Amino acid sequence: MKILVATFASLVLAVPVFAAGGETDYKSKFQELDTNSNSTLSPEEFQAKGKDAQAFSQYDLDGNGEVSEEEFASVKKTKKERKEGHGTDSGTRSDRTP
Repeated sequence: MKILVATFASLVLAVPVFAAGGETDYKSKFQELDTNSNSTLSPEEFQAKGKDAQAFSQYDLDGNGEVSEEEFASVKKTKKERKEGHGTDSGTRSDRTP
């Protein structure tokens, strides 16, 4: 019984650590794209990294012409979940036209 409880406790404690690691990955990628360090991504910053206008519009969830770190992380998480077969379509703006 002690082994079962210890195993369960270690799994519960490991989940937040694993999830936090994913957040760090999104943050470092965002910072890499944010070449002027203003905490938002512009269409020009996306294009400089080989991304097109359609990709930018998928990340610009509120349509304000900039991608915040939160928008970026939200879309990245959704794409990762879809790839793993666990997600829904929330978090992307496929209904918008470029």
